[in-house]
Amino acid sequence: MSENKYTTNNNPTLAAVSNADGETPVYLLADMTTGRLLTDTTITSPTYILRLDDTTTADVTYVGKAALASATSAAVWQIQRIDETSGMIITWGGTGTFNQVWDNRATTVVYS
Repeated sequence: MSENKYTTNNNPTLAAVSNADGETPVYLLADMTTGRLLTDTTITSPTYILRLDDTTTADVTYVGKAALASATSAAVWQIQRIDETSGMIITWGGTGTFNQVWDNRATTVVYS
């Protein structure tokens, strides 16, 4: 990986390497106001797929978990909402079971 820690206009950068080959540089993006890393990532584990969304609703992060290959429109998701508007409040969609629709996380899912 390149040793260059600055962009072409001398702004500092933060880089990682691709998990595909362990060598290709991947530059990380952050929100200039909040400093949060910008993500649109699907992370997989042996049994579940994990989706993170911290861009749909300000100061809220949605964490979704479902079986591998689950459609985001299927009612098979466990959804957690982390609200950092004032402190940190963690709630679950429905009763916290795998019966929510990821696509509805910011609209019709009821959290408690």
